[in-house]
Amino acid sequence: MLRVAWLGTYVTTEHDDHEDVVGQGFIDLVHDQQLAIGEARLALDVGLTEQLGLSVVAPVRFLSSSIKYLAASDGSEVELVTPGIHHRNETLVGLADPMVLGSFSHADGPIRLTLRGGVTLPLGRTEANPFTAEAETMPHQHVQMGTGTVNPVISVDLAYTRDAWRVGGYGFTQQVVYTNGHGYKAGDRYAGGLAVRRRLGKAWSLRVGGEVQRESAERWDGLTPTDDGNRGRFDAMVVTGGSWSASPSLAIDFALKIPVITEAVGGQLDMPAILEVGASWSFGAKPAAPKHGHADHDHEHGDEHDEHGDEHDKPGDKHGDEHGDEHDEHGDEHDEPGAGGPVSGQPTEVAKPVVSKPDGAKPDLAKPDVAQPDVAQPDVTKPDVAKPAPPPIKVDVADHGKPGEALDLAPVRDKITIYDFWATWCEPCKTLDPALVELARQYPTLVAVRKIDVVDWDSKAAERYLMPGKFDLPHLKIFDPAGKRVMERSSAPGKLQVLIDDVRKLVETEAKRRGLRARPRAAAPTKPRAIGPSKTTAPAQAQAPTRVHITVTAAGFEPKTAKVRRGVPVTLVFERKFERTCASDVHFVVSGKQIERKLPLDQRVEITTTFPDAGTITYACSMDMIKGSLVVE
Repeated sequence: MLRVAWLGTYVTTEHDDHEDVVGQGFIDLVHDQQLAIGEARLALDVGLTEQLGLSVVAPVRFLSSSIKYLAASDGSEVELVTPGIHHRNETLVGLADPMVLGSFSHADGPIRLTLRGGVTLPLGRTEANPFTAEAETMPHQHVQMGTGTVNPVISVDLAYTRDAWRVGGYGFTQQVVYTNGHGYKAGDRYAGGLAVRRRLGKAWSLRVGGEVQRESAERWDGLTPTDDGNRGRFDAMVVTGGSWSASPSLAIDFALKIPVITEAVGGQLDMPAILEVGASWSFGAKPAAPKHGHADHDHEHGDEHDEHGDEHDKPGDKHGDEHGDEHDEHGDEHDEPGAGGPVSGQPTEVAKPVVSKPDGAKPDLAKPDVAQPDVAQPDVTKPDVAKPAPPPIKVDVADHGKPGEALDLAPVRDKITIYDFWATWCEPCKTLDPALVELARQYPTLVAVRKIDVVDWDSKAAERYLMPGKFDLPHLKIFDPAGKRVMERSSAPGKLQVLIDDVRKLVETEAKRRGLRARPRAAAPTKPRAIGPSKTTAPAQAQAPTRVHITVTAAGFEPKTAKVRRGVPVTLVFERKFERTCASDVHFVVSGKQIERKLPLDQRVEITTTFPDAGTITYACSMDMIKGSLVVE
C-alpha cells in the first residue's frame, strides 16, 4: 500500500517582553507571531508474507513564521535595535527523519493484532545549542529538523470488527537513547488512542475517537532547560474523520484532531486544531483479501493511528526546542510539525522538520569529490580570451559627503544601503571595506555602499553619528530597500568577522526573497578604494578578497592544502557536507588572534582575513583531529 498524507495547522501567538527599541530605549513589548505548520508524508507498506510486513515513512516538513513587535502601551509596531536574534520571518521546508518498521500481524476471527518495531533514521538537520550565553546575543536557529540520533520505535494495534462496525486501539513509543553531536537529546514520545468506525454503504465510512500523547523533556549537554524550552507536555485530543473508497484500490481519507487538554511545561504552543487529508493506493494483491494487515482500508490514514507517526500529531511546542516561555523571543519558529502531527514540541526524529536546509543537499558519499586537486590555487577567474569580455558590473559604492562632513543619510530606494563609517587610521576598516565592496559587486542591483570618512573624533560626522551612541570604528548603519534601518553596529574587538557575516546574511536573505543570485567575481579587480593611512598600502587592502573554497567531507577538509597570497584579503569559504565529523567547527590563528567559527551542515561559512606574513597556517576542528593548511606566499 502506498499512502500520501498532508497534516497542517495555523497558529497566532503573543507574549510579552521588555527589549531595546530604536529611538525609545527599553520598553514593554508584545511579540505578535503567526505560524503555518504542515507535514507531507509518503509511506509504503509491503506485505512480505501472510503475517510479516515492512513499512517505510518519509515525512517532509513545512514551517512559515512571521513576527511583529508591538508597543505594549498603544499597540503600535516598533523596531528592535537587534532584531532577528530569536524571531524572524522565515520559511523552512525539508525532509524529516524517516522511519523504517517491520510488522507482524495475527488474525483470530474478528480480532486482529499487529506488532511493529523499527527505528528512525537521523537525516533531519540539527542545530547547535540555542541556550548558551553566546547564542543569546547572536542570531541563531531553534528549529531542530531532526534529533541526530537513531531511535527505536515500537507500536501495537488491536482491532475488533463486527459487521459494519470496527473498534480499534493502539499504543506507540519512540525512545531517544543517546545524545547527538550537538549535545542535544530529544524527549521520549508516547501515544495511545481508541477509535470507533462505521461503514456507510460500500464507499463511505466515518470514525470518531480520542488520542493521548506525552513527551518527556529535552536535554542539552545533559541538562534540562529550567526556565524555558521544551520541558515536557501532555495532550488529549478528540479525533473525527472519514474515508471514501474511490475504487477497490484507491481511498481518500480526512480527519480533524482537536486538543481538549494540553499540559505543557516550558515554552510550547497550543494548537487550535490539526487537519489531515490523504490518499492510499493498494497494489500487488487484491485488497479484499489482506494477509498481513496492510491492505485493508480499515488501516487507512489515521484509522489505526497511522502507525507511522500520527500518534505524534500533537499541538507543537510553543517553541519545543526553543527558548522560552517568558521571553520566547526564540519564538515559535521552533514550533515544528510534530512527529505525526504537523506540529510537535521538540521536533523529534519522527517529528522533526528535517529541513535539509534549503541551501544545501546531502553529499553523494558513493561519489567522493576526487576531482579536487591536493593543492588548490586561489579561486581567481581568468578572462576567456576566446570570448568577448562580459559587460562591466556597475558597483554601487560611493563616498557620502566630504571627509568629516555630516550630511543627512538618504538610503537608496529599492536597495539595501550600507553606510560605512571609517577613517584612515582605523586598521579593521581596511578589512571591512573590501568585504563590503565584494557584497556590492555580487549583488549590484540590491546593495549600495556609502562611505563616510569620519576623519577624527572631533569631526561633525563623529559628533552626529558616533558620539551620541558611544559607537566605535568601524561602524555600520544599514537600511532595507524600504528605507527602514535594520542594523546599526560597531565591530567589537576581535569580532569583525562576525559583523561581516551578519551583514552578508542580511543581504543574502533579501536576495533569496527576491530570487536574486550572487554575481560571480569580476574577471579583474576593480580600481581599489583609497582607504588606509597611505596611498601605497591602500590598493592591496581594498581589492576584492580572493576566495578559497574548502569542503568538509567524509575524508576531512578538501583540499587539504591551499595557497593564498600574503598581504591580500582572502575569503575562506567553508562548507560542511558530511554530518558525522569532528569538523563541525574550525579554528586557526592569524597574527596572534584566534579565529573560531561553527560549520553548520550544508551551509557556507565565509571568513575574510588578511595573512600578513609568509608561511603555513594550520586550521583544524575543535579536537584537532581533522586538519588542513594554508600556504601563504
